[in-house]
Order: sequence, then C-alpha cells, then structure tokens
Amino acid sequence: MKNLIVAFAIGLMALTGCQTQSGAQSAPKSGTNAPKSGTNAPKSGTNTASAPASSPSPSTPSNVLKFGQTFTYKNGLAFTVSAPQPFKPSQNSFADPAPAYLKFSVKIVNGTPSAFDPSLVSLTMQSGNTEAQQVFDTEQHIGGSPSTTLLPGREAVWDVAFGVQNPGDLVLEGRPSFDYDSAIFTL
Repeated sequence: MKNLIVAFAIGLMALTGCQTQSGAQSAPKSGTNAPKSGTNAPKSGTNTASAPASSPSPSTPSNVLKFGQTFTYKNGLAFTVSAPQPFKPSQNSFADPAPAYLKFSVKIVNGTPSAFDPSLVSLTMQSGNTEAQQVFDTEQHIGGSPSTTLLPGREAVWDVAFGVQNPGDLVLEGRPSFDYDSAIFTL
C-alpha cells in the first residue's frame, strides 16, 4: 500500500510539473475593432465615434463592399444596403438602449428568371466589438422585410435601423435567403 501511495504521489508531481512547463501564458489578443479602453461598454457620456477603419486590404473577400455598393449574385439577384443615416426611434418603438441609432435602406432587385421571396432576408450588424440590435418601429415603418413575392425584373426597397455602440465602426451582414451567401457592407 505504501508503494502504491508513493507511486501515486510521484505520478501526481510529474503530471503537475508537465502542466506548468507547457508554455507561457499571455493575455488574449485584441481585434482591430476592440475599444481602446479594453472594455466592451463605452463610458457614459463619452462620444464613441471614431474614424472609419482603413481601406480593405487586397485580401478582402469579394463579398465585402462599401455601404451603397451593390452585390449581384451569379443568378442576377442584386442586393444593396445604403450608407447609414441618423435615426431617432419613436416613443413606442422596440429598441434596446444604445449610444446611437442608424437607419439603412435595403434594396433587392430580382434579376433572376424566377420569383423571389424577400421575407427570408436576414440582416445582422456588428458595431465596435459588440452585436448591434435591430430596431422595430412601426410608427416609422422600420423593421422586418417585405413579404410580397418579388417577380422577375421587380425590386423591393425598405428601411431597417440598428442601435449601435460606435457609428464609425459598422459591419452589416445581409443574406437574401438561406440559398444565398452573405454580402457584407462596411464604411
């Protein structure tokens, strides 16, 4: 029994020794969109706007565009998200508290030979290093996507809004439906 306890203690020390020699630990790296203070939440009363990120590098994927540009899929469906405009939610809107609110115009042109269902359009946004929350404001016709089938050659235009942490750092990802890859719009 004594030999078993000694063997167990030697094995435990060897295991513990291996764990401490497995490499240096370092602080996690930060992304280019991390706030300068190192926290996610801006300080109250602080203007969090900053200059837009630098121009995309040549390695930027082809699905990343500037706001206002159009992404056209191989089948002819065209997807555009306008540049952001300031927005003030109405008193009865569904909007989480945010330092700023922005409105975007979304346009889909059906250049395909088939009907397209715009009700499946999905839009998400990151601002700074946090997920922006979409605003729903029926008084101002903001939120959701059209539900009427889009016939070939026709277009649909509607407005969406988001509560954002940093209006100078925006990434909006849109997908016309599950059958399409995402298009990404930035400043």
